[in-house]
Amino acid sequence: MNEEESHDPDSLSAEDIAAISALSEADIQKIDDWLFSCADGDWKKVAMVVARALSISDEKCEFLEIPDIFFGMRIESLVAAGKLVSSGNLKRMRFSEVKRAA
Repeated sequence: MNEEESHDPDSLSAEDIAAISALSEADIQKIDDWLFSCADGDWKKVAMVVARALSISDEKCEFLEIPDIFFGMRIESLVAAGKLVSSGNLKRMRFSEVKRAA
């Protein structure tokens, strides 16, 4: 399985870990807000939600060093918090879907 199919935290590089560790709670909340804004009431592939949030990141020139894997991990957190619901294995972004919780 390649990186685009899975967001295994063990595949993070030392640079990725350093960049993620430097994020503040406010930074993480901003990423979560972007991810949530990219989801709606219809099922969307996690990879698509992550790609759209990364596009926002690129447009705003923020968090460019943060890997897509972390964005995928934040999707899991949003599901655990009850903000999103999921279908499929969230560790495989192309093979799982999310939508906003009712």
